[in-house]
Amino acid sequence: MVDDDETVRTLVAGILRRHGYAIREASDGYEAIELIKQSESIKLLLTDLTMSVKTGIELIREARAIEPNLSILAMSADARSWAKELFGIPLLQKPFLISTLLREVESALMEKSAL
Repeated sequence: MVDDDETVRTLVAGILRRHGYAIREASDGYEAIELIKQSESIKLLLTDLTMSVKTGIELIREARAIEPNLSILAMSADARSWAKELFGIPLLQKPFLISTLLREVESALMEKSAL
């Protein structure tokens, strides 16, 4: 779970933990890349797209280069501005409902497991 907004990151990670997901948190794309490199157990990259240090798009590209089978779910308050760059990656529009978050996370994980 990657977001440079600590409040959002903590809230979303907490919701996912309460619903049984094991979550690792990163405050920027650099931290996230290190987590991906260090762990074979990461199944899903949930990332904000608008971050100050490294954009979510940059992170997604690097993460896919390291782990091509990684499921990815993006989130942004400004979804329209990112639509062209996502190439079919699911996008959560902030703010979102807890039920929407859980449905999209499960969908992203199921899609990869079906391949």
